[in-house]
This record gives sequence, C-alpha cells and structure tokens, in this order.
Amino acid sequence: MRVNNPAPNPVPLIRRSTPDRSADWCAVLLAIALTLIVRGYQFGRSNHTVYLLDALRVNDPHLLANDWYTTHTLQYHFVFTHLTAAFDRMGILRPAYLIGYLALIVLFQIAWFLLNRTLGGTRRTYLLSVLLYYLSAGGAGLGVFCFMQDSAFVPSNISNIAMLWGIFCWITGRPIRSALLLGVSGFFHLNHALVAIALWGALVLWDRFQPTFSAVTEGRDFAGATSKSRASGTALNVRSIAIGTFAVLAMCLPNLIPAARASLGGPHKIP
Repeated sequence: MRVNNPAPNPVPLIRRSTPDRSADWCAVLLAIALTLIVRGYQFGRSNHTVYLLDALRVNDPHLLANDWYTTHTLQYHFVFTHLTAAFDRMGILRPAYLIGYLALIVLFQIAWFLLNRTLGGTRRTYLLSVLLYYLSAGGAGLGVFCFMQDSAFVPSNISNIAMLWGIFCWITGRPIRSALLLGVSGFFHLNHALVAIALWGALVLWDRFQPTFSAVTEGRDFAGATSKSRASGTALNVRSIAIGTFAVLAMCLPNLIPAARASLGGPHKIP
C-alpha cells in the first residue's frame, strides 16, 4: 500500500539576475576551456579509425571486402556508421566531426553545471569538481574511462552526454524527456543501448516501490530556464511509464537488432 506524505510548503521561484547568469556562463566557459586544454581533439587517429573503416565500406562495399577484420568486427555502431558515411558523401566529414565534438563538450559542461546546481552546489563547487576530475589521471574514471573518449567525435561520447542529460532530467522530475535521452544514448552505442534499457527499468521500479513525495523545488538555471527538482521523486503514472518505455525501446532496438543479426549471422573466428 502506497502512502502519500503531505506536501511541504512550495519553495518560491528564485529568479536569477543577469549578473548571476553571466557569472554562471563564465564558469561553464572556463570549464569548457579546461576540457579542451586537457583532452584536446583528434581526427582519424588511434581508436577513431575503427569508426571510419565501416563507413568507408558502406559507401564502397567492394572496399576491403575480403578483409576479415572489417567485415566481421565493426558492425556494432549501425547508426553512427551511416551518419559518418553520409557526412563523407557530402564532403563535410572533418568539419562536421569538429563541430559535433565541440557541441558535445558544451553540452557535457552544461549538464555538469546543472547537476551541481540541482544538488545544491555553487559555481565554486562546480569548478572545483571539474578541476579535481581533470587532476584525476587527466579526466579518467574507473576502468580508465572518460567522458570524451579518444578526444574525438565517436558514438560512445555522444551516448555518454545523452545519458548524463537523461539522468539529469530524471533527477529534475522530467521522466519522459529522460527516457528520450536514454534512448538517444542507446541509439548511437550498443553498450549504452543495453544499459539504457536496464537503467530505465530500474528507475521505474525504484519509483514504483519508494515512498511518494510531492516536494518540488523550482528555480531558474543560468540560461534563465525554469527548472524543477523533486526531493525524492514523484510516482510516475501509467502514461509516463508507457511513453518512456516505448521511447527507450524504439530508439535502442535499431542499434541492438543489427548487432544481434551480425553476431548470430555466422562464425566470427579468424579463418
């Protein structure tokens, strides 16, 4: 039996002044600059070449047709491969990748800042967290993993940022938007597709079995947009669960199905 706790008095809307928002943007821009200094940018080197080879074969199926590595091991980023192939056909592959990488860094730091604000942090705690993160092995986490992997525009980085925004939207009480962003993360990377489905299921179950609180905190972020944060989550209704589940599955399956077909289609041992 679910027991609803009485809602506390609503928190008044906090309107951030223009100087405050300008200071927020300055903090984010400083973090973006630090990210570029530490991580840099590269194209077509190291692991990045793996994501280019399969796109070359999409545009020219006869290229490396007898090479076992390119025909049996690279078919696991279906959407990104065809996006890369389209950029290549249009002759804008290098500038498109650079613009995409810079956009990911901006979105990464904005999400980081907003999460910091949602959890009660300040500009100082945000910048301190960014500094400590990059002092920690240059931005590497557990398992020698970092958000901007390979310092390049690759599917894992797109999925990392999308999943981060999905988690932020869940924390701030926007479950359908969260599901869409988790779906985007699975749309571009096979590993994230599996994690996104499991994460959405876990979040829904968590929301179903936890006590319901209706406390909502409202405020304005540094961009002037109204944000809402639920203190301990509000119970999802059936409509939100259905829409969110459909969104996650519909966006993850286009990546999972081709990978499953490639995996089950034949032997993958070196002949």
